[in-house]
Amino acid sequence: MNAGNYFYADFGVTYLFRGKYSLAIEYSSTISNPKSKPSDYAGGLASVAVFGLDGSHDEMESLQILGGRYFSINQQKTIRVNLQAGMMFSRLTMPVNWTKFEDSGGIQIGRNYDFDYDRNQTIGLVINPKFEFAFTRVFGLSASPQFIWNKQQVYYGIGIGYMLGVLRSSKQKGDDRFQPSP
Repeated sequence: MNAGNYFYADFGVTYLFRGKYSLAIEYSSTISNPKSKPSDYAGGLASVAVFGLDGSHDEMESLQILGGRYFSINQQKTIRVNLQAGMMFSRLTMPVNWTKFEDSGGIQIGRNYDFDYDRNQTIGLVINPKFEFAFTRVFGLSASPQFIWNKQQVYYGIGIGYMLGVLRSSKQKGDDRFQPSP
């Protein structure tokens, strides 16, 4: 989950090879307030019921392909930095052509504007260094600043994530279970 000038959720898989390099593939979904939204826009009671997700946001769905370089911060390799960047292929949906409804003078159930959607596709650049904390062999947390640029908008923010999978080798220094037999 990331937040900044947008709200962002993603799911991804990262492969680490040679203990130094990473390749990540991620799917993400992003929403943000459109710059074109009228200042007197109101979603009404219906918007409250759906937590403000009434379609009046810029939305971006993306597939990201990122490459990175790992650096261990401590000897146990439980704290590390993954400097990664890459390309994203995005589908954008943005509300346009805002048309105000006539004021009915009562309680506003629905939104006070109608709009159309502009849909297009684009490519973009992603810079997403991650600070990773592998608490156990299979579970950890990450914190990451993020910068996304495409021809439509610039997104920036910070994220917190869960890491699940094989995060570090079970072989630890001084562990007798992995010593060769005499």
